[in-house]
Amino acid sequence: MHPRPLRAGTRPEPGAPAPTVSVVIAAYNRAHLLRIAVRSVLAQSFEDFEVLVVGDACTDDSEQAVTDLGDARVRFVNLAINIGDQSGPNNVGIAQARGLYVAFLNQDDLWLPDHLEVCLAWIEATGADLVHALAARISVGTATDDPTSWTAGMAPGQARFDPARDFAACSTWLVRAAVFERIGPFRTALECVIEPTQDLLFRAWRAGLVHRQVPNFSVVIIPSGERAGSYLNRDASEHEAVLAVLSRPGGRMEVLSRIPSLPTTRPRRLADAAVAALLRPLGLLGIPPRMLRLGFARRFRRGAIVQGLQAIRGLDPIWHGRDVLTALRLREAARLPTYALGTTVRFGIEGDGGRYRERGWCSPESGGVWTGDETAALLFALPEAAEPGDLRLDLQVAPFTPPGHARQRLRLLIDGTVVFEGSLAGGETLPPIPVPAAARRSGRLLRLTLHLPDARSPRSLGLSDDVRRLGLYLIGATLSVADGAEPAPAPIPDSALRQERGGG
Repeated sequence: MHPRPLRAGTRPEPGAPAPTVSVVIAAYNRAHLLRIAVRSVLAQSFEDFEVLVVGDACTDDSEQAVTDLGDARVRFVNLAINIGDQSGPNNVGIAQARGLYVAFLNQDDLWLPDHLEVCLAWIEATGADLVHALAARISVGTATDDPTSWTAGMAPGQARFDPARDFAACSTWLVRAAVFERIGPFRTALECVIEPTQDLLFRAWRAGLVHRQVPNFSVVIIPSGERAGSYLNRDASEHEAVLAVLSRPGGRMEVLSRIPSLPTTRPRRLADAAVAALLRPLGLLGIPPRMLRLGFARRFRRGAIVQGLQAIRGLDPIWHGRDVLTALRLREAARLPTYALGTTVRFGIEGDGGRYRERGWCSPESGGVWTGDETAALLFALPEAAEPGDLRLDLQVAPFTPPGHARQRLRLLIDGTVVFEGSLAGGETLPPIPVPAAARRSGRLLRLTLHLPDARSPRSLGLSDDVRRLGLYLIGATLSVADGAEPAPAPIPDSALRQERGGG
C-alpha cells in the first residue's frame, strides 16, 4: 500500500481569514491515537486555530481518522516519501501554517483544554518569542483505569529556558511564526547528535531569542520511544485511561498527585547549578550542552538517538544521509509488491529475482546469479495483514569451490540475527533454515544477509581474468510458514576448515 499525497481542494480558499494559531501534528501510522490527539485540540477553550496533520507517508487510515472528525479547521497532508522522524512533517506544517503562532502536538500526546489559551496569554504578556508549558510524562504501563496506579514525571525547570539545564518536549511549545524565518526549520535527525526538537531550541537560544516557561500544567506526554513495539500494535488503552481521568472533576489534580516531588535540598540545587555552569560555556561555543549529556552513551554519532527510538518502537531504522544507495534501495523495496509466502523466486536472467537483490550481486546469468563480494543481501516485503510467525527459508545454491578451496564458508543473518553458520562443498545443498519471528526486527521488510569470507576472484587464483569475488551461486529462494522445519546443522569448527584448505 502506497501513501497518498494531499488531494486537490483541501487547502483553504485564497483570501480566507488567517487563524491566530496553526497547530502542527506529525503523524505516522497510528490512526487510533491520532484521533485522540486531534480531539484534545478541538476541545481547546481558545478556538481560533487551524490543525495541520502531516503524515510521514502514512499507509494506514490516518487520513480517514482526520476526515471523520468533520471539522473544517482540520486538514490532512501526506508526504509522498517517508522522512523517518518528525522533522520532515513539522517543516511541511510550518511551511503551510497561516497563523501568527505555531504550536506542535505529537500524535502520542494530549493537551488539556486550556493549553492554547494560557500559552497565548503568557507569550503575549511576556513578549517572549517562544514558550513551553509544563507536561506530565506518564511512565510505561502505569496508566490504567485506576489513577492511583499511575506514576509520572515532570521537570519544571526555571522561568527562562537554559539549554544547559532544561528540556522542553515539542508538544509543549507555542512559537511565534517569525521565529522560523529567523533561525530556519527543524534539522533532520540524521543531522543532529541531540533530538531535532532540542537542536531547534538550542539554535533559538544562540540567536538570542527569548524562551520562557509557562507556569501551567497543560500537556500529557505518553512517549512511544519508551514503549517496546508501540508502532506494531493498535493499543490505545493508556491514552483512553488518561482521558477518562482528565474528564472527571479534579482530574488534573489526580494526575499531579502521581508526580513525586522533586528534591529541593540545598546540596542538590547547588549540584544542579554547578553542572549547568560547567555546560553553559559549551553553548556559547556552539556546542549543545545536551550533546555532552547524551553523547558518551552514543559515541556522539549523528542520528543515534532517533535510531535507538525507532528500534524500541518496532520501526525500520531511518536512512543514513551518507548512504544514498541504501536509502534508494529501501525506498524501492517499500514500493515492491508483497512477497507471497511459499513462492519460489528465481534469480536467473529470466526470473524475477532482480526485485529482491539489495546489494553485493553480479549480473544474473541463465540459471542464477553469483554473489560479487564477501557480503550480499536480499530484501523481501512480507505481508502486512497476515503477520506470519516463524518462517522457513529454502535456498538453492552452489558454492564457488575452485581447486585448493574445497569448501565455502557461509553465515546467514536475518535482520542482524544469525540463523545459519557453516560451510558448503561442491554438490552439497543447504537444509531448510528456520527463521524465528523474533529474528525479524524490520517490520514488513525482511533482510537476508549472506557473509562469505572465502569469496575469491578467479583472477586472484590464476584461473581466468574474471575479477568478480565469487562465493555462492544463487538459483532460487523460498520463504514459507514454518512447519516442522529441521534445525540448521551446527557449524563446522574453524580448525577443521583450516585443515581442509591446507592451513595450520
